[in-house]
Amino acid sequence: MRKKSKHNSFLGMKIWKSNSVLSICMIILFHISAPIFGQVESFNLSLMNDTDLQQMLSKISSSEKIDDYDGSPYLFKNEKKGSIVIGEMKSVSVNATFNLNFLNMKFFIYEEGDVYLLDSSEVTSFDVGDFTYIRNDDNQFVKIIFKDENITLFEKYYLEIKDQPYVVGYEKPSNNLINIKKSVLININGNSIPFKPKLKFLQSLFDSNISDLKKFIKQNSLKLRNHQDLKLIFGQFKIN
Repeated sequence: MRKKSKHNSFLGMKIWKSNSVLSICMIILFHISAPIFGQVESFNLSLMNDTDLQQMLSKISSSEKIDDYDGSPYLFKNEKKGSIVIGEMKSVSVNATFNLNFLNMKFFIYEEGDVYLLDSSEVTSFDVGDFTYIRNDDNQFVKIIFKDENITLFEKYYLEIKDQPYVVGYEKPSNNLINIKKSVLININGNSIPFKPKLKFLQSLFDSNISDLKKFIKQNSLKLRNHQDLKLIFGQFKIN
């Protein structure tokens, strides 16, 4: 019978403790050094035993106090299924259900009713659906909408916290309002500018006339604010 590892639970968030520190360290060293340079080894959390789970989430931090806010600090409205790439040169990919909290910059990983915390500094990228989110030079994650050798169309995020007004002496101070702000940019040969979801802006980018753009967009019922649709448009037309 497999012996289960002991753990503590605080607010439903697991902090794993190994029965044998030496054995876990040896397992971690083996698995991290095993992948060939540049390769990503894949794991599925739902198929892992306790030892594998400890190894994959060895960088989990303890729960941190988060003050009450109005709004949500999470990237997604609901948790998403996808894969998280952990590590730089030698990395592993973990299939999981997760969300990213921008207030403490931690991934909340949901597994069979439990919640695990993973510091975002350990994550180089993650995939959700057809899109990849990568960590940039500012240690923030951006969504890659389209990328080729000349351009990158991406969505950038930042956390906005605002004080909410109240009448002094009559009302209690309200919770701060928290929100994830989004902006789409396009990087052309190293220069980033705001992306404008307008036909004239697209025409200025592409080596094509506006009538061809209109025809393609109309025939495929595309919207210029839909990321999947933008991916199709940029895959169809060439940049000037």
